[in-house]
This record gives sequence, C-alpha cells and structure tokens, in this order.
Amino acid sequence: MSEKPGILIVDHEKGELERLIDLLSNKFPDYQIYPSDNGKEALNVIREHKIDVILSNLVMPKLGGLQLARIVNKEYPGIPVVIMFESKDADIARDVIEEGVSAYIKKPIESIDSVTQSIEVAIEKGASYSLINREMMRLLLEALPESLIVIDKTKEVKFVNPPGMQLLRNEGLTDGEPAYEEIKKLLQIDPFALAKKHPPVKDMELSQVLYRLTVLPIHPDGSDRFGYLLILRDLSVRSRTEQLQRNFLTLVSHEFRAPLTILESGLQLLDMEKLSKEKRGKLIEGSRAQIHRITRLVDNIIDLSRIETNRLVLKPEKVDVKRFFKRLVEFFQVAIDREERDIRVKCAPTICEFMVADPDRLQQVFFNLIDNAIKFSPKGSPIVIRVDGGPGEFIVDVIDQGPGIPLEQQEKIFRPFVQAEATLTHRVVGSGLGLTIAKYLVDAHKGRIELESEVGKGSTFRVIIPADFTKS
Repeated sequence: MSEKPGILIVDHEKGELERLIDLLSNKFPDYQIYPSDNGKEALNVIREHKIDVILSNLVMPKLGGLQLARIVNKEYPGIPVVIMFESKDADIARDVIEEGVSAYIKKPIESIDSVTQSIEVAIEKGASYSLINREMMRLLLEALPESLIVIDKTKEVKFVNPPGMQLLRNEGLTDGEPAYEEIKKLLQIDPFALAKKHPPVKDMELSQVLYRLTVLPIHPDGSDRFGYLLILRDLSVRSRTEQLQRNFLTLVSHEFRAPLTILESGLQLLDMEKLSKEKRGKLIEGSRAQIHRITRLVDNIIDLSRIETNRLVLKPEKVDVKRFFKRLVEFFQVAIDREERDIRVKCAPTICEFMVADPDRLQQVFFNLIDNAIKFSPKGSPIVIRVDGGPGEFIVDVIDQGPGIPLEQQEKIFRPFVQAEATLTHRVVGSGLGLTIAKYLVDAHKGRIELESEVGKGSTFRVIIPADFTKS
C-alpha cells in the first residue's frame, strides 16, 4: 500500500501545534498530518515520509523557519514551504519571499481559511513542480544510451527506457511491462541486495554482451524510500572506445614521426654544399610532400572532431562537373607521374553539366578515394573515374586494380582508424580517417557511398549524390 501524501506542521508552541493538527486533519482528510516542534526533527520527518507541503513557524529553537526553508529548497526543491510569523515581524515578509517560500501567514491565526488557502496554493505549486520535474527526468532517461530501469520500494517496475526495453526484449521479456521477479531472474541477482553492497556493482553477460550493472538509490540521503535506479552499461562500447584511443595514439605517433624523420634527413642533406641542383630539387619536392602529408593528417583529425560534434557545415554552390574532375586529376599529377600510372576520367555524355554541392568537401571525398586507390594499387596500373547519372543524381565510380578488400572487412573500413592496423602491417601510409570522413560528407550531401571489392581483383568505390542536395 502506497504512503499517503503528507503535511508537515513545525511549531514549538505546543498549543498552537495541536490546534493546527486538529484544523488541518478536518480540512485535508486525504493527507497524513506530521507534527514536529523544531526544525531539526522536521528534517528527519522529511527524510522518512512523503511530505507534500510544510507549514512552519518562523521563530523556533535549534533551527528556525527560514533556515529550514533554505535547507528544503536546496535538498528537496519540490516541497513547498509556508511560513507563519507574528504581526510584529511583518518586516520579515521580504526575507521570506527571497528565500523562495511559497506563502506566509500572519499569527495569531484568526481564520482557518487563510491557512487552508495557503496550503492549497502550496500543494498546487508543488504538484506542478513535481510534474515538470518528472517529465524532464523522463525525457532525460529516455535519451540516455545506457539501459535504465526504475524500481520503487514495493519492487514495482516504474520505468524502463528504450535501450533497456530493447535489452529485455532480446532476453525474451516481451509481454508488456516486466515484473521485478523477471528482472531478478534475468540478472541472476536481487538488485535490492546488490544495492547494500559497496560498491553496488556487478558485471554480467546478457545477449552475449558484457554489461556492468550499477544500482543507485533514488533518494538524496541514500535510503530506499523512492526505490532504485538500475543502470546497465555496455562494457564492449567502452572497450571499443579505449581501442580507438589506442589506435589514435599509435596512428599519431607513427604518422607524424615518419614524415618528420624524412624532413629532418632532407634538411640535413640540403645543408650539404656539394649537393647537385637536381638532387636539391628532388629533396625540396619530397619535403613538400611530407609537409602536405602532415597537413592532411591534421585536417582529417580536425574534420573528425567537427563531425563528431556536429560542427561541420556545408557551403553549397554551383559546380561545373567536368571541370571539377579535371582539376582533381591535375592535383594528383605529381603522384601519378611518380607512380608511373594514369588516371582516366570517363564522363557519360548524358550527365548534367552542373550540380549544387560544397565543392571543397566534395573534392575532399574524391581526394580520399583517389588517394586510397593510388596507395593500394600496383605501379603502372590505371585508376578509372567513371561519372554517370540518372534523373537528378550523379553516380561516380573510383576503380582501382589493388589487392581488394575481404568481405568481412568491407563494413569496417568506414570506421575511424580501422585502416591504421593495415597501415602498420602492410607499410602503406594512411590515417584510417579518410574513408570515415568521406562517408560522412557523402551522407551530408544526402547521398550514399558503396563498395564493391574482391580479393585479388581490385575495388570500386561508388558515390551516389543528388544533382542538388539542397532540394532533396
């Protein structure tokens, strides 16, 4: 049986306290009346019972009404406080209001109506605050990625957020709201018993995933008056995050150290007086390439940060399609000559002449795809860029004759730092960020990126984007 709502009366004057108990018991029969003769004892009553409103005298021994109101507003902001004071203390009204007191009543109390009206207004304020607070809490709990379950002190399940409901469904609990005993059986532990342990934490496997269960009391003082919040965190997510961090540190140390070492060696050679003009030119060209490599890595890290914080904004404009790809190939001319290969651009005669896109970001997409094709293809093999399209869209294929990508790896290569492992293993320069960023930028253009690859036969990255993404 749930506890009745309560009205707490705090007054050190015994006669006045008894009078108020009688009056309010008759006026509010659905409420439990709790008496207290001092502020300190009143705080204990608040901790142990469901209090909806407090009626307190201003002047009391041990803890006065204003001090009590300050504590309540800080620790129990949903409980309204009504202060009673003598007429001679009328100037105290301003202080009472500044302390956030809901109402005040002058003593001696001649009419019970003034008390009941103040109590009713305070109860209404408290109910409104509680409703808003509960709704805000519900929205917050629903938005969290962890699986959350709220159980009250009677062991009734009061709330399960969407991730929690999905987890319970995965475990076979699909018929409506789950019962406490079902959750207890699923977790193979009594959450209320776990709550009494220090720390109240247990690791367990559910749906072949490792979770960490934490049980927290829903009460400022740690009692189980309101029940408990069960939090189930997916430890595999944390493990993946830690792995990403390790990959990032490995990547940065490797990708920065290599070009910096080359730059240092190049500068030492340039300092030699007997170096020929031709060799000096090659060293300068190589140094520029390494500086460009470092700049690209920094740009990719910055872009990834912007993507993850939703701060990367597209700037659409009219783009000449054929000119766009011609300039893109010109950018790679030095790398093409060095690797003894060529890039062939094949534009279908039926494609639109112009498109609306962010040219810088679109260039970044194809820069990453072409750069990958050059890095992973054998010398002398051609790279083909095929531009085609249907009604209102462009289809661009970047085709290489590289080693191909195993089927089980194809979904992973668009994740951050995935290529980093292959980079270190196969000695191919790459940050493992390019494809992640390319996919995001294509998605931002309301398009999609696809991969067709077979081991030993090369890869085709297909980008499909609307002719005007601002109208899609």
